[in-house]
Order: sequence, then structure tokens, then C-alpha cells
Amino acid sequence: MAASGIAAGSLSEVYSIAKRILLRARDGIERLERFESVQSLCSNMDSLWRSISVKSKYAEQRDRLKRAQRKALDVLNTVGLSNSVLRLIERRNRVDTWIKYMGMIATIVVLYLFIRWTR
Repeated sequence: MAASGIAAGSLSEVYSIAKRILLRARDGIERLERFESVQSLCSNMDSLWRSISVKSKYAEQRDRLKRAQRKALDVLNTVGLSNSVLRLIERRNRVDTWIKYMGMIATIVVLYLFIRWTR
């Protein structure tokens, strides 16, 4: 026992030294287990931060897509408004065409009647 660093002593001294060594070993094991749990907690936190960053990127993309959708709907509404305005213009053009032809016919009839009346 003298060679191993423990002085030769009574059995109770050896027992108490062994008990202290055992307690230190248990404390070391508990610290190691806590350290491992802290490491696992850190890795869990890292994965959580990664998922949060991914979710924030998805939120940014969603906002961009919403803006693009709004712009597209605005363009479609403008085109829809343009289509309704074009339909109104075409209808007005048809009515104007009828008025023009009816005016031509009425002018010809008036001229014909004027010529018949003057002869």
C-alpha cells in the first residue's frame, strides 16, 4: 500500500479513504452526466434556433408572395376594368355606327324629298 501513495494504516482509515474516493468518483460521474445533459440541451437549442431561422425565412417568403399576389390582383383588376371599359366603348361605337347610318339615310330621304318638292 505504501507504493500506491496511501500510507499503511488501520482498516478504518483505508475504508474512509476508499469511501472518499468512491464519493469523489460518484460526484465526478454526476458532473459528467450533467455535462452530457447540458451538451444535449445545447444541441437541442441549436436545432431549435435553426428551425426558428427556417420558419422566419418561410414567413419572409410568404410576405413576398402575398405582395406579389396583391400586385397580380391589382393588374388583373386593372385589366378587368380595362375590359369593361373596352366593352362600353365597343357598345358605344355600335350605337354611334347605327346613328351614323340612320343619319345618312335620313339625309338622303330629306334630299330626295327636297328634290321632288322643287321640281
